[in-house]
Amino acid sequence: MQGATSFESLRTVDGVICPTFHEACRKLGLLEDDNEWIQCLTEAGHMSSGKQLRNLFVTILQENAPSDPAALWLQFRDRICDDLCHALCQAFPNQDLIQGDPTEEDAYDYGLYLINQLLDATGCSLLQNFPTMPRPQKNWDTLIVGNRLIWEQRRYDPADEAARAAEREPNLNMEQRTAYDQIKSAVINKTGQCFFLHGAGGTGKTYIYNTLCHYFRGQQKIVLCVASSGVAAQLLIGGQTAHSCFKIPIPITEDSMCRIPKHSDLAELIQKTDLIIWDEAPMLHRHNHEAVNRTFQDIHGNKDSLFGGKTVVFGGDFKQTLPVIIRGSRAQVVGGTLSSSSSLWRSLKILKLQRNMRLNTGIEAERNFATWQLELGMGGHTDESDNITLPDHFKCTENTVQSLISTIYPGIH
Repeated sequence: MQGATSFESLRTVDGVICPTFHEACRKLGLLEDDNEWIQCLTEAGHMSSGKQLRNLFVTILQENAPSDPAALWLQFRDRICDDLCHALCQAFPNQDLIQGDPTEEDAYDYGLYLINQLLDATGCSLLQNFPTMPRPQKNWDTLIVGNRLIWEQRRYDPADEAARAAEREPNLNMEQRTAYDQIKSAVINKTGQCFFLHGAGGTGKTYIYNTLCHYFRGQQKIVLCVASSGVAAQLLIGGQTAHSCFKIPIPITEDSMCRIPKHSDLAELIQKTDLIIWDEAPMLHRHNHEAVNRTFQDIHGNKDSLFGGKTVVFGGDFKQTLPVIIRGSRAQVVGGTLSSSSSLWRSLKILKLQRNMRLNTGIEAERNFATWQLELGMGGHTDESDNITLPDHFKCTENTVQSLISTIYPGIH
């Protein structure tokens, strides 16, 4: 059998010349298919927002090298860009930069621009490193006038946000209302007071956070919501991890600074932010909070005020997960907590929530679990060796993985 006679011959499959060697290999079946990524994006599309799908798509591009990323884009671009027509309407209410109402093609093109921005933020790649992927055709950097990060934070509909705040405020109990009013007053009066909202799980900290978000976004103010973990960040409106938002270095030391250039878009966003909410703050070592404090002071040119005069609300419960210190003693763990920070803790105003809202539920199982959880936090159900005794209904009927699956997900089969 005669072999290839030219590079063009190498790219020929069944008499058709493929545009790239990659495409030729894919048609010959020499590359793995993308079925697992198709399934991944299909499942995620049922429950995830366009923003979440764009982040997932970027992760697939970077970490998994799909054989045909352009085909994935074409198949899922409707879901990946499902929020962008609305976003473009918010960005250009008078359609002075986009002729007429934004079209699907405008949304797709803007989606490619955002994906390229996400790739660029990692410092590893751009769309141009994926030859089959289309490129954005419009120059969105010039269309979006000003700081893109500030524009994203002001995309919220003020009327809708104000209505949501008005709907939620009457549901605050007395403790929640006291904390809510004090935080709100500090932001409105620009006092620079910082707070720690202390309460066990179920006392309504997240409800206060999100009500504050709706209230101030209804006034077109900027609220940055961060958390120490990704799971906690998902419970906040527009939430993200503190490390992602503030560029906290890893590893961190007692004199670290965040990687935020003083004249960057992120620095400008921080300057214009009215309130910062940081949930599950006790989980991180105090060096993280102190680094953010020093960075904010540098950005604002104000080293005399906590966080440069910005109102910051920390929240969490010291009975839950504390900073993880490898082979650290009890004293080292306690010394790494936010409450051990001499530069921060004494200046924070402590707001306490003690009324557990889960105890008010009409479901007996939820009330029992909330009660057991509170007792555990106070040292109950624990022997002298720190072994925790679980209630019988927490346990599976059999000591097998299948029993665990059936107990957690009854009827899954």
